[in-house]
This record gives sequence, structure tokens and C-alpha cells, in this order.
Amino acid sequence: MISSVPQNPEEALNPIRTIASQFIETLLMNNKATNKKEAIVIMKKYLKMTQIMNPDQIINKYPHQLTKSIIQRIVIAMALSTEAKIIIMDEPTKNLDSITQAKIINLILTIKNTLDTSFIFISHDISLISSVADKIAVMYAGRILEYGRTKDII
Repeated sequence: MISSVPQNPEEALNPIRTIASQFIETLLMNNKATNKKEAIVIMKKYLKMTQIMNPDQIINKYPHQLTKSIIQRIVIAMALSTEAKIIIMDEPTKNLDSITQAKIINLILTIKNTLDTSFIFISHDISLISSVADKIAVMYAGRILEYGRTKDII
């Protein structure tokens, strides 16, 4: 299975549904939970994994009530909860301040080192890519110009 974290995660969430209802739906639709009670336990586990230590305070909120950083973490948690072997992340730190960017990168590195999941990052930020990637593909006009280990490309 492949999952993704879109470039603008706040647009990926339904503004008129709570975080809990959207997360629970993700778990039930992907057969990761058999009922709502089980889904809530799993949801909280993944939210804590993405360093949201107080999931009870955010799960009944709507996306517009949360910061971009929290929304980014929620969308990452939802992608992880599918137990996908590959997660595609499109500009995962776009529109975040530098402190929040660093926190998201550290979160991704922690997850990368603890789970059996591969990440594909799409980014124009070469410093971001060089800090998280084992291998890099440099593209231009839809074609791969270079591909190799990060230390050989950078």
C-alpha cells in the first residue's frame, strides 16, 4: 500500500468534520480497525507517535481550530495509520516557520528509523532532502537527470 501527505495538508482535511471523525473513517476504510472504539485507540497511538501528546484536546476540534504544525502532524499520523510501506510526502515543510520545519524533519527522521516504511519526498528544498534522504533523484521537465546516494549527489 502507498499513502501520501499532500503539499497543503490543511486542504486535505474536511473543514466541517472533526479530526476524530476523519481519522476514524481512514482507519475503518483501510480495515485497520473493526469499530469506532478500536479506531479511537489506534488514532491516539498514531497521534502520540507524531508527537501530539494531548490527542484528547485536539480530536474533537475542526481543522480551522488547529495550527499548521498540528495539522501537518495529524495528516502524517493518518498516513502512517494505513501501515503503508511507502509514504509520498509532497513539500512536507512548505509554509511552516523554520522552527516548525525542524520539528517536522526530526519527527520524520524518528519515524523513518523506527518503522518499516519508506518515504518519497518531493521538494525544491535541497537542504531538506539532504537531511532526510538516503537516495536522491534530481528531476527537470519530468525527467530524472541524476539519481544516486545523497552523499554522491550533494
